[in-house]
Parts: sequence; C-alpha cells; structure tokens
Amino acid sequence: MVEMDPGEDGDDSCSAGPPPKRKKCNAPEVAGAKESEFEETSGGESDGDDGSLFDFDAGQSRLPPSVLCVKCQFIRDNWSSILSRTLEDDHIDFPHCDSSFVLEASAKRGCSLCAQFLASVDRERLEDSRQRRQEKQGHEIGDLGGRIKVQNAVFDRKDVNPIHRKHCWILHLSFGHGVQNFFVDIVPALGPAFRAPSKECFLTSRDALPLAGQWMRRCCDTHRLCNAPIDDFLPTRLISVNGTHPYLSLTSQLKIKPKYATLSHCWGHIKYLTLTKATIENFEQRIPQEVLLKTFHDAIRITQEFGIDYLWIDSLCIVQDDADDWDREASSMAGVYGSSTLNITASGASDGRIGCFFQRGRSVKCQVEMTVCGEKVLYDVVPRLMYERSLARMPLSKRGWALQERVLPRRTLHFTSTEVFWECLQKTACETFPDGLPAAISYRPYGRNSFRKSFISKSMWMSLVEMYSECHLTKSSDKLVAISGLARSLQLQTKEQYVAGLWREELELQLCWEVSFARFNATTLPYRTPSWSWASVDSQIKFRNIEKYGPGCWNIKIIQVHVKPSGPDPLGEIKSGILRLSCELLIHVTVKITADGFYMVINATDVEAKMALDYEDMHTTFDQSNQPITRLYNFYALPVRGYNSGSRVIGLFLERTGKDGEFQRVGIFRLTGDQGIRKFEECVKNTKCHAKKEEYYRIRKDKFGQEHRIIAII
Repeated sequence: MVEMDPGEDGDDSCSAGPPPKRKKCNAPEVAGAKESEFEETSGGESDGDDGSLFDFDAGQSRLPPSVLCVKCQFIRDNWSSILSRTLEDDHIDFPHCDSSFVLEASAKRGCSLCAQFLASVDRERLEDSRQRRQEKQGHEIGDLGGRIKVQNAVFDRKDVNPIHRKHCWILHLSFGHGVQNFFVDIVPALGPAFRAPSKECFLTSRDALPLAGQWMRRCCDTHRLCNAPIDDFLPTRLISVNGTHPYLSLTSQLKIKPKYATLSHCWGHIKYLTLTKATIENFEQRIPQEVLLKTFHDAIRITQEFGIDYLWIDSLCIVQDDADDWDREASSMAGVYGSSTLNITASGASDGRIGCFFQRGRSVKCQVEMTVCGEKVLYDVVPRLMYERSLARMPLSKRGWALQERVLPRRTLHFTSTEVFWECLQKTACETFPDGLPAAISYRPYGRNSFRKSFISKSMWMSLVEMYSECHLTKSSDKLVAISGLARSLQLQTKEQYVAGLWREELELQLCWEVSFARFNATTLPYRTPSWSWASVDSQIKFRNIEKYGPGCWNIKIIQVHVKPSGPDPLGEIKSGILRLSCELLIHVTVKITADGFYMVINATDVEAKMALDYEDMHTTFDQSNQPITRLYNFYALPVRGYNSGSRVIGLFLERTGKDGEFQRVGIFRLTGDQGIRKFEECVKNTKCHAKKEEYYRIRKDKFGQEHRIIAII
C-alpha cells in the first residue's frame, strides 16, 4: 500500500477548492506533448481534412482547469509519482474519501473529478450497493474508506496511437472491499488547452441541434466513405415534412429521388395513431399533428432543421393491419435504412410520449493538467464506459429491431438522456467531445456492447448476433425478421446461402453457440426455427471461437441443410428446417448437474465438463429442506471438433425426436485439460456407450471401407 496521505491533518472533508495559480502561457505545448504527438481520429478512416468544428480565439478558448477537492488535488499533484509506483507494483492503491456519501457531497460542492466518479454508476445501482455495504458492515466489515487504484486502459490496443497508450489510464475508486465501485477514464485532451466543453452550453438536447448540423455538414462535405454511391432505393411511402402539415407520399409518384431521414424508436406499450387500411386515405392528405406522439413531433422538427424534406417512420409508413404490406416492407429494411441520408434515434425514450429532447444538468467532462516525467499533460477525465453507458444502456438499445436500424445507416444521430451522439462511417462524436471521441474510449473491441459504425462484413456476423440476442422483441416470431435487413445486406455482398440465422459456408463452426447464464429463458417456445439455430432460444447467446484453440479436426461433416420459409421472404420466418450430417459416433451420456459441478456420466464414470443446456437453468437448485438437488438428463453427446493438442473437445448434446435417426439439439459441452480428455477417451473406447445402428438415419461406407454415420437434426 502506498504511503501517501492526500488529507491534511486527517481532514476528510473533501471540500472543493480553487486550483493553484498557473503562469499564463499561450503556447499549445503547455497542454501536453506536441500537437503532432496526440493527433488521433475516432472513426474507421482518417478524416485528415476534418479539423476542429470550432474556431476559438486563443484568449477565449483557454479556461481555468477544473475545480478539485483536496483528495483529488492530491491525485493531480502527485500523478507522476503515482504512475511510477503503479508501474512497479500494480497492487498499489491510495486513500480517497471515506464513503460514497462524502463523494456525493464533494461533487455537489463543485469537485469535477468526484462528479465524474459519481456519474460512472447508475443511481439505482448505487443505492443497491449502499444497502449491501450496510449489511456487510453489520458482519465485521466496518468502514474501510475509499481506495483508488490506477490501471492502464489501452496497453494492448493496437488501434490506439502508441503515444496515447502510455497516457490512457483508469482510476478505480472502491469502498468496502469492492462493494461499491466507481471508474473514470483519463485520456490526453485532444482539443486546445482548457477549451470549454461544448456540453456546458447545452441544457437540453434541442440546444445541441446546431452542433449536430455542423457534424452533418462536415460529414456530407468531407467524408469519402459516407458519401460513396448507394443503391437507387426508395421506401414505398415517405412522410413529407416540408409543408404546413405532414402527409404521406407514395414515392412512385415522385419525379426525382429525394433525400429522406429515418426514425428509430421504442414503440412501448401505449396505443397511438398508426397507418392502417382505414387511415391511409386521410394520411395521404394530412397526418394530424395534434395526435402525433412527442417522439414523432421531435423527429419531424429535427428532419426540418437538417433541411431534409422527407421522413420515414415505421408505424406511419407500413400498413399495420395488412399482413402482406407488413411482410413486404419488413423485408426491405436493408434498403430503407441503408439508403437514408440520416437516421434519427430516440435512444433515451422508452415510448413515444417521451420524445428526443431531454433536460440535462451542467455535468461536463473534467479537465486536469498533470505532470508526467517532467512534462505537463492536459487530460480529459470522463466516466468509464461513457460511450457504452450513453448508447448501449439506453432503452432503444434493448429493442431487437433497433440493432439493424443502428448498423445499416451511414449516419446516425442519437438522442440519449445524457447527451447527443453522432455516428458515421468516419467519426464518432458527442457534446462532450464535439471534435470526435478519443479512440481510447470510443470503442472497446472486447466489450459485449461495443460497436463502431462500418460497412457490414461477414466477420461481424457472430458479434452482431450476440448483441442482438441481448435485446428484447415484443413478438417472439420476429426473431429472424428483425435481423433480416442485416442478413440481406450481407448476402448481397457474399452471395452465400443464409439458413435460419447462420451461413452455409463454415456452418459447422457456427453450430457451436451456447446460452449465457446472464440472460436465460427456459421457456419452450412455439416452433420458430430448427433447434440447431441460435434463433430457437430467447436467451442471450455467445459463439465459441473454437478455431482460436489451434489446429484440430472436425468430427462432423454437414451433408445437406434445407430451410423452408413460412412466407415470401426467404430470410424471414421459418416453417421448417433440417440439417443432415455425418459423424464418427454418437455417445449415450447421462448429464449430471450438481452443486459441485457438471458431469457427463459415460459407462458409469463421471467425466467433468463445461456445459450449457438450451432450456435448463444451470444454477444449483434446492429442495424444501434447502439441500442441493442433483439433476440427471439422458442425452446423446455428439463430438464436433477435437484439437491436435489433445487438450480440448467441443460438442453438442442431442435428444431423439421419436423418429429413427432424427434428433434435436438441447445443449453444448466442452472438455478441457489432459486429465479430462484422457478419461473421456477411455470411456468412449467401451462400445457399450455407442449409439446402435438403428439409432442413426443411415450408415454408409465410402470406397475405402470407412463407415459414415448419418443423422438428421431438426
């Protein structure tokens, strides 16, 4: 533990005080290293001509650094020493204020850094952690006070400038052995020294529209990727918003192809006016504004502010009580969103009554000048995961349809409850960072909700499906429909066969998905897709990257896959599907779930394994006397892939449907470690556990006399 005491005479008041006086200096180097060292873009391609959105006069752009309390002043004044000791011993920490209540009081008194710590957690989560800490204090934890650890944020990030890596840090403030945790990111300031954060001027989202207009103009004028030619597509209907009142327009009657915006929003559970067979004729004359939801009013205003004449809103442009029209329009989402000039998202609204515009406080990023190796560096300090918190945790990001609505457009303007974000193919920006988010905090490739706008590619598919599986759908039957726009966009590139949410090429690899304990739904659903598809479950799923474990051999080979759609869209709802494959063998196993672990019982021998069942909660269950229950299931184990290292096997659990040779998937297993693999191999040598010939769909021999056992999975 570092022998550093930020307090004075034991004082823990954490009171905010003015920063020490600085010598006046107009040279840009005072902000840190030379400007060229810290140049960095946050988009997928360098926008060399993008520049700053603001031309501040040198005198106007320099403001005093943020006000800090005594405890946070200690961090600033001793930063170089703290980093040196952290690099020597990453377990080193140092004290801060006594409790989250003191932290909150300090933020209210004006300490900008304490405010960033406080903003890094949800209020509800904070109250819950306070309650848990109080409970633990009653069991001999006591009040241990706050401790801060420093961690490097991007040491392994190849996409971050090497100069930046040594200056990007995380401050972790914890209370009570980690019962309460607060995190902030510290990154080199990319703007002029002490420039006022733009959000300081914006008290509502509406006030940020001029800034958003600058993002839009800069993108349209200078971004090559965002202005690449697109398909000559128009939605069937658009809402005209350039007159005294909005009305529905048939695009087939337009003389020229117009630019249009799209809206992405949460429907919620309220009833409101939509396009129906009964309203379509009136809508073509006038859409009554007096009954439109606030979100629609706000979207119309934003569209007008950007000088765009047309707007597409799903509930007002698709006939909601016409199944044929709905099917036809739902299958065209790749074109609707992919061809739009701008996508407007009401990210922070759980339904249409809330709208796009939010009142916000004056909470802005903290800027602190600190000394590193004798050199002054200006840092921006913001809540950890500010990008994810402001986007992925908003109500709209929980909606299944919204994922493709975010990925497909080239430009998206997000109206969150915290601030306005801009995303295009070459830049991500927000009110706090109007010239672009620093790459060190804008994208975390290891995060489950991480996203950087780019043209969709095959390599993105499994990650997108994982993100999609965390979302919710009002209608379970929309599972494949709500992601069909992404599938169609990708299929246009690859020309590959799309089968129930997976791709025919390398299908063996994609079969190895598993449900996550994080969001598990054990409900058996009406038939939606074949059991081998991730879309057959309503749980959060993840794909096993089984190729990362090194070279190996496949124990299965897919012979045939056939999917029959239930409607006109081959990428939409499915009526039936079957997959036929050849395998080396099927093994009779009893899956045993105990409080001590998971086992496959093969020939009366327990083989420990990692596993996940598609419709069974893997957590320990208890009987009425609070004793753990051992659960047993009789399945077939189908080894899918083994590895040359001999230390890993991955496979599927199957269950018979009642027809000879026909099975359905019920889970996945993994065997790891030399000892477990050897035990498994020894058990399998005893043919008593092998499936009988009649249990296969067919057994045939090739010209070399090798037997191929065929099964069907539905």
